[in-house]
Amino acid sequence: IIGAGLFAFSIYIRAEPGIDEWIRLLDIYEYYIGVYILIGAGALVMIFSFLGCCSALMEHSTALYAVSSIFRQLIYRL
Repeated sequence: IIGAGLFAFSIYIRAEPGIDEWIRLLDIYEYYIGVYILIGAGALVMIFSFLGCCSALMEHSTALYAVSSIFRQLIYRL
């Protein structure tokens, strides 16, 4: 749920025309980089949550192990 909320909020603040005017006025185009990072993070959380839930629902221990090891590797590399 957090991933979906983050993703939706990021898309909203990217698509909001009022914020676009502020970005042009203040000349802070780095704002878009942060928004794109939030969009990617939200999508990544949603994908891993979906894969983990599907693996748990099907009681597939190998898939659960794969999802947890990929997630662990991502965390360690950050």
